[in-house]
Amino acid sequence: MKFINKKNKTFWILSFLFLLSLVLNISYLLYWSGIGLEGDLSFNDEFAYKELAENIIDTNTYGYGNTPETTYTAGYPLFLSIFYFLFNNVIQVGRIINVIVVALFVILVYKIAKIFLTKRISLIAAIITALFPTFKLYIPYLLNHLFYTFLLLCAYYLFLRYLKERRILIIIFCSFFLGIMILVRIETILLIFMILFVILLNNINKTRTKNNILAIFILVFVSFLIVLPLSIRNYNLIGVFAPSDLLSGPLDLWATIYGSFYQSNKMTVHEFKNLHFANLNVNDKKSLAKKEVMYLLITHPEYYAEGVLRNTLYWLFGYHNYLNPYIVKVGLFEALNNEQYSVVFWKIFLFLFQEIIIFSGIFGFIILFFQNKKTFLIYSLPLISGFLVYSFIWGEPRFQVHILPFLTIFSVYTFINLIATVKKTPVYDEYKSIEL
Repeated sequence: MKFINKKNKTFWILSFLFLLSLVLNISYLLYWSGIGLEGDLSFNDEFAYKELAENIIDTNTYGYGNTPETTYTAGYPLFLSIFYFLFNNVIQVGRIINVIVVALFVILVYKIAKIFLTKRISLIAAIITALFPTFKLYIPYLLNHLFYTFLLLCAYYLFLRYLKERRILIIIFCSFFLGIMILVRIETILLIFMILFVILLNNINKTRTKNNILAIFILVFVSFLIVLPLSIRNYNLIGVFAPSDLLSGPLDLWATIYGSFYQSNKMTVHEFKNLHFANLNVNDKKSLAKKEVMYLLITHPEYYAEGVLRNTLYWLFGYHNYLNPYIVKVGLFEALNNEQYSVVFWKIFLFLFQEIIIFSGIFGFIILFFQNKKTFLIYSLPLISGFLVYSFIWGEPRFQVHILPFLTIFSVYTFINLIATVKKTPVYDEYKSIEL
């Protein structure tokens, strides 16, 4: 057909992959509904987001009834509240949004890879993203991870575009997305500092100093201006000038350190919480947790080291039963007793698929480091910041979804290099060098 030429062939391929991902996403959501879990919420975070979103519209307050919320950042509940206002439904609309967002990953992964890598790598990465099971497994959950990953891909695409084109308008849009990302997940602040570091490296070339200083100012000003109202609110409420009181102390190290602490004392998590936090209000629990975290850091650093190792293994190998809806409902052994062998094989397939992507992706980053350190530095920021946050603070496998798109790109990079090595052909044309 004449209208399908080389110029718009990529457009039709991406359109097909987007629609394919959309169909697969909808199919999985319908499958989830078909086994009787359509109205269930599985995580405490889901209940919190739902109630916060509804209260924003119903009571014009961000909190639970008359109790203000200061731990959960407001970005995701605010986003959900828009659809609660329009459709009077949070759960189902939130899941439909996840369906669309995951399909958009296909286009964003292609765009990100295409800037400094080749079209071949970009298209293969887009195909894998369209089929990637892990993204689809999170669709039924009212969690902020898929929405945050979408914002991360948008912001990082704009950041890469800025490095290539040096246009101030692009960094303004990038700063906007980064500001929204802070409102959704507080750890974005670490990524922003790393992005600022890369931009500062540009000042080695004095001809770009003026542009880069302006870009740094815009990035800091716009992104933090977006979170300023929430920070002022929290300061008036709890005396912490931050979008979340998680920044007021090492509270989230609780999960890392205490995980080793209660295991070493042969206690369950619930026994430990009841022993330490019984009959305490929320603020007293937070205050006690912070004091005990600091005490354990000083007196038992081995607990923290063990916790970091455990967290790292979680996001490297973390594939939990809750990701499979049938196993969530009846349990693995009952699934086997009911001769649901396909469920078990599906679980094994998902685990192997994801592990191949993770480890080949990490290896791809290592290859790029030796081939082109500048391009490695640019692409590695989300992976490095994710590792620092999810290994040293949070230890949940579901947090790994944020960095899986980048690992997907470099998983393809690994196999392209492997094929080139076997064929003894040059591989240095698989990336485009950039001046920093």
